[in-house]
Amino acid sequence: MKRFSTGFDNGDPVMVKNGLAQLDFEANARQPFLPANSEPKEAGIVRDKFDDVYFTEKSLVVPDGISAGKEEEGKRNYDLVEETRSHLSLLGSDLSEDAHQQKPNPDIKVIAFDYGGVTFVDGKRKATERLHRELGYDSDVVFQQMTSPESWDLRRGRIGYSEFLESAQNALPPGYNAKTICDYWCQAYELDEDIYNLIQRVRRSYKVVSYTDGIPSRVRYLEEKYRFRWVFDAEVHSYNHDAVKTDRAFAEALLRTSGVENPAELLLIDDQENEVEHVKALGIRVLLYQTGQIDALKGSVRELGIKMD
Repeated sequence: MKRFSTGFDNGDPVMVKNGLAQLDFEANARQPFLPANSEPKEAGIVRDKFDDVYFTEKSLVVPDGISAGKEEEGKRNYDLVEETRSHLSLLGSDLSEDAHQQKPNPDIKVIAFDYGGVTFVDGKRKATERLHRELGYDSDVVFQQMTSPESWDLRRGRIGYSEFLESAQNALPPGYNAKTICDYWCQAYELDEDIYNLIQRVRRSYKVVSYTDGIPSRVRYLEEKYRFRWVFDAEVHSYNHDAVKTDRAFAEALLRTSGVENPAELLLIDDQENEVEHVKALGIRVLLYQTGQIDALKGSVRELGIKMD
């Protein structure tokens, strides 16, 4: 019988799965050697087509009388173990089975809700369609005004509403009115009653925060119409932080405002996947919602262990 040292100092049996050497912490007997890309066998199973060449303790074992091909296969895979050893950081480490198990997420303590698309039905399409139908405004022209660089400066609080209107009016074709466009835009946002009811239910047990990069005039208009802001314990508005959702700084402002010690204790409910990248990067948990899909959202909320009583 030939025995080749594997270089592992802890004496645990070794197996190979998907091209990587792994420790089998539960094995008390020799572990059958498995070629790369094969599924690992349960600990203690030693008689199958792969158990001619196997690892045990610190060695690669090649029984007497084994075919040259089997021996060569074992040596090749022994080399694979050596190559992956440094990546697995096995030498000198205090590994245990528990260390390989993902720790459960902490309980949610704070829930943040986006405005447009969540707390309110997103009114972009409704506003552009109404302006076209009633005033003959081109939808592309309207959309360009409300998503212009100046509109983002307004959202960040870098310019005031009057300055924005002046800039927008100068950029519009003759016959268009910048303030009318803004008014129609604000009016198109309607409170999502399903979400509003959900907020009132969860706020009994959790801190609730609003999170929006909407323009200030729209926030004021919606508050005057719906008187809804009382349900939030704290608010994160882009114009107070010189940042919008596509800025990491805005996600950081949300985290600070929440007051949680662990980002995983904060949940954000938003409607746009491309606007939560920085939030996720900070470790904040995210659920996406689409208007009308309240049952699906409630199901996801329950799976996180959130009370809605």
